[in-house]
Amino acid sequence: MSKKPKITDVNKFFFIFVILYLFFQIILALAVNLLSLYGQHYVSNFYKRNFYMITLISEYGIILLPALVFVYVKKLPFREVFKIKGLGFIPAVLIIVSALPAYAVALMLNSIVLYMLQFFGSLPQNVIPVPQSFPEYLLGIFVIAVTPAICEEMMHRGLFLDAYERRGSYRAIAITAFLFAIFHFDITNFIGPLFLGVLIGFYVVRTNSIFAGILAHFLNNSIALTIQYFTKNLYLPEQQTVAISLKDLFAVILIGITGFIILAGMLTLFKSVTDNKAVIFSPISSVGRDIVSVISHWPIIIVLGIYLLMTVFTLLSIYIGGISY
Repeated sequence: MSKKPKITDVNKFFFIFVILYLFFQIILALAVNLLSLYGQHYVSNFYKRNFYMITLISEYGIILLPALVFVYVKKLPFREVFKIKGLGFIPAVLIIVSALPAYAVALMLNSIVLYMLQFFGSLPQNVIPVPQSFPEYLLGIFVIAVTPAICEEMMHRGLFLDAYERRGSYRAIAITAFLFAIFHFDITNFIGPLFLGVLIGFYVVRTNSIFAGILAHFLNNSIALTIQYFTKNLYLPEQQTVAISLKDLFAVILIGITGFIILAGMLTLFKSVTDNKAVIFSPISSVGRDIVSVISHWPIIIVLGIYLLMTVFTLLSIYIGGISY
């Protein structure tokens, strides 16, 4: 077995990432407060106006660069850790065909959460800007689809997955999917990324190629942005909160269930065509011991504590926003 990153080191790396992420958010908040001194019009829509730049700094400066530095400092084999291997034509085609059903399932899961939370208070609209022209759409594809697909997959399905494969390949998929969901630091966007993390991890393990994860991640984000672009006329500028009717929820669930059935068939076929590529490591302990092993390490304990605090703060903001609204 080639040299793999240690799980304890990767957990510490995840903790450092969280600290860097929070520091960056504090810097942004301070910038907004300073702008407020010059007038409220400087503050309004600050995040939307600067979303692309903020995303690029986060992805390349806080996610990808530290991951590359970590591998370099630890003298780990770059190609093995990040699974830089060919994907293959047939697996790539199956990932492409499965992208829309997978997106439907993730949308259904997130929509269920949003539907329930809207009764708790007012849910603010997503800050991701809706492309108003084709050049803006292409820029959005690069920033929102290409960039996260590369940076986030290198960290999660590259570095993290390679480390946790010590505990078994399929256990590693589940663990890194959980970290991927935590990584978004958004209770309204937890279950969808958790599902996608499992799916993308499955693709990467079965193909032993990071390009499977990059392709799947890129397609998911591209579908979301493309839907926004072609339905941009349906977005009302004055609409500041999310509102999902029971009728809309049933429609999304119906589409999601249909997508799940199609996806299940596609994954069965995917597993069959990748039997000659997959390198599967067997679990070394029970599920219970794996759970305890992951959540009992101090970096993960602190990260989970931070996530819970941010979740409480988000719920309070939703509740207070609902009262004031």
